[in-house]
Amino acid sequence: MSGQAPDPTGAKILDAAARVLTDFGFKRATVELVAKYAGVSHMTVYRLFRI
Repeated sequence: MSGQAPDPTGAKILDAAARVLTDFGFKRATVELVAKYAGVSHMTVYRLFRI
């Protein structure tokens, strides 16, 4: 265990990614859509997940 609290922003992004993939499919899903669903900027997604 790392001793750190889980990152709520990361969890929001993962939940949003699941919704985007369900709603739009793999071919139409984008980082920008995931960010919009999560209520964060696309740069936050890139920063947290380094994609």
